[in-house]
Order: sequence, then C-alpha cells, then structure tokens
Amino acid sequence: GALISNKISGMISGMKNGSLAEEDIDIALQLDKNNPMAQIENARMYINKPGILGGDVSKGIEIISNVIKDNPELEKGYVNLGLAYIENVEIQNAINIFTRLLEINPSNPEAMFFLDKLKLTRLKPKTDPGEQQNKVANRDKGGKITQRVITGRGKKVVWKIS
Repeated sequence: GALISNKISGMISGMKNGSLAEEDIDIALQLDKNNPMAQIENARMYINKPGILGGDVSKGIEIISNVIKDNPELEKGYVNLGLAYIENVEIQNAINIFTRLLEINPSNPEAMFFLDKLKLTRLKPKTDPGEQQNKVANRDKGGKITQRVITGRGKKVVWKIS
C-alpha cells in the first residue's frame, strides 16, 4: 500500500492508483490490524483523499496519534502526524510534533527539515473565517515551485521554497 500510495501525486494518479493502494492497505490491516505502518498508510489515505471521496484529515490525525501512543519510538508516526497537522493548518501542533521527534532522535532529517521550514519561513496567520481550504503552489517559468500557500480554517501559511 505504501509503495502505491507514494506514487499518487495528483488527481489522475489518485484515480488510477488510489483504489490499488486502498486494497493493499485493507489486506495488510486484515492480516495484522495492529501493524503500525499499515495503520499509518490507512491514515494517509484519509488525509490525502478529498472529503467528497471519504477523506477526513481529523480521522487520519486520530489514527496516527493512536499509533504513536502504542509505538512511541516509531519515528514515521511523528513525521506523518506532523504532516497531517500541516495539512489541517494546525501549525503549532506540527511544530510540537517535530520538536518531540527531535527529542527522540536529534538527527532525524525529516523533523529538522520541516521544523526549520515551519519556524523560519512561516508568516503570521491571517484570519478569515469564511475562507475555504486551498492549496496553491506558485511556480517559476521553468515549473519549479517557488512558494506554497495553504489556507483554511481561518489561517494562511506561506512557505517560500528556495
């Protein structure tokens, strides 16, 4: 499931590979419902799916939080929880999770990368309660992403990509 879900990079790819990933994750959970990596991949499906197709970031966060409770040394759990909090525009929670991961493993490259991005390039959130969640990637003429903007739940976060 993880190998297939990592291939999903957009709507067309999601339509093509999403059901294959779901099937593999379901089989893995049937074989061992306590498999933490299968649970994380299941949570990622909730996080990455559009709401209209059954996606639910909060449910994904809940699943990964439970995985971490049962497996407090599983670094992948913290990384995925931090990314889920970013997706849900819960930036302080993401910072807290990546900070906790660095307490467990001070040399975790993913925690260092995302924590640096969150702390150094975050702009102050702007409040607009009526704003819909939106993700935008600004690109230069060569197609390289120069800025990523996530808005939603009354907040706006901007990352400048160098």
